[in-house]
Amino acid sequence: MNDTLIIKELTKTVNAILNGEATSLAGLHQDDINAHSISFEVKALYDCVKVLNEKQQEASLFMQQLSKGNLEQDPPKLNFLISPFKDLHSSLRHMIWQTQRIAEGDYNQHINFMGDFSTSFNRLIESLKEKQAAEIALQKSEERSRLFLENATDVIFVLDLEMKLIYISPSCFNIFGYSDAERMNMPMNEVYSNDELQTQKKLIQESIDNYKATGENRIISYEGEGRHKEGHSIWIETTTRLLLDKTGNILGVQGGARDISQRRKAEDAVRQKNKDLEELNATKDKFFSIIAHDLRGPVGSMHSLLELISEPDIQMDKDQHFELLNVMKDVSKTTFDLLENLLIWANSQRGYIEYAPKYCNLNKIVELTISLFSQAALNKEIKLVNNVRSGCIGFFDYNMINTVIRNLVNNAIKYTDIKGEVSVSASESSDFLKVNINDTGTGMKQGTIENLFKLDTVSKSTKGTKGENGTGLGLLLCKEFIDKHSGTIIVESEPGKGSTFSFEIPNKLFS
Repeated sequence: MNDTLIIKELTKTVNAILNGEATSLAGLHQDDINAHSISFEVKALYDCVKVLNEKQQEASLFMQQLSKGNLEQDPPKLNFLISPFKDLHSSLRHMIWQTQRIAEGDYNQHINFMGDFSTSFNRLIESLKEKQAAEIALQKSEERSRLFLENATDVIFVLDLEMKLIYISPSCFNIFGYSDAERMNMPMNEVYSNDELQTQKKLIQESIDNYKATGENRIISYEGEGRHKEGHSIWIETTTRLLLDKTGNILGVQGGARDISQRRKAEDAVRQKNKDLEELNATKDKFFSIIAHDLRGPVGSMHSLLELISEPDIQMDKDQHFELLNVMKDVSKTTFDLLENLLIWANSQRGYIEYAPKYCNLNKIVELTISLFSQAALNKEIKLVNNVRSGCIGFFDYNMINTVIRNLVNNAIKYTDIKGEVSVSASESSDFLKVNINDTGTGMKQGTIENLFKLDTVSKSTKGTKGENGTGLGLLLCKEFIDKHSGTIIVESEPGKGSTFSFEIPNKLFS
């Protein structure tokens, strides 16, 4: 084969390539090209056309796969025939990656491909982006609403006109102990009594009637008792108004409820406290009136006696004069005791007496008390006995317990007959110290015992065995001081069989 035939065959192949037809150099054999009769230029042209044909076949295969949507293949390297398709391949692969990202919710992609197609696609992305923003905002709003309803102290609810729950917030657990699911399936009479339900229905019906008559959707509030899941009662404050649609038709009732049990307890406590204070003030007024009357009596007697003694026209011998002085002495002692107890009690009421317990010797307190009243006991030939052991140590406020023992011993002497006996004893345990003041006096009835430590019975005490006066204020002080020690005071007595006053206080010395 000569140069002319080879060039003709090569020209045919090039034209086919330019026309996009499938070609091959099957008509030319390598032996023909390698023949000595073929010029160097023709051989070079053959090699170029051969390479061009290979590149054309390679490009054709790539574009066939690309047309089938196969984007996983890599473009042939160093093939200038597919340069435009390489860009297309790259753009398509990038667009697929972007589409996958968009499908996953990433709407920050921007397509720059194929003119109008890109514009439409980008508009779609913007719409999806706006939709995503709206969904996120709605989700956040729903989340905030859910958190509010779950964590709100108040319960939010909706009822239909038959008083059946349509909705109740999860916070109902905080008040009723039921979950919202449990509460939705419960009839109202399991939470409220029939009377309570009738009251609620009446108020709602009044609200409906008022709305139909005036067009005013009033807010109504009421308080009532409900039942907790655990069975105890709870006080509920409920606020409701009618639920209306856009045209004003009544759909049901919406409202909120809150637990006001603690508030009700506090209000009841305040009311009770005010009542107690009113009673206490009234009793104190009565008490001071009695004290003033009792002071006026002895002070008036002393004044009359002094006038009698100092009257120059009245002649008295020495014995009469001495007798009047003894009477004045008794009156002054009674008045002094009353004033002293009154001062101590007043200071206690005003908080001026400090409770300061410490380790004290009880035996010494009893000894001092017996010494103080030895003359009074001698006058009535009463035997005073200290049965408290010498080493009896207790943990208490010295002044308060001293006042208690002094008053109880004084009372025992007052109501003990001539040649009687008053004794003080004590018993100790690991936790308590008990003191007993026993007398062989006149004793008391049970009704008298029950009124001994009451403020409104002060100044109603009976006279002693020698006509000694008293107001009962000393016993009031005893009760108050024992209370400050968190102790108890007990009286055992029968008419004609004497009395035993006992008080027991915590003994921290051994605790």
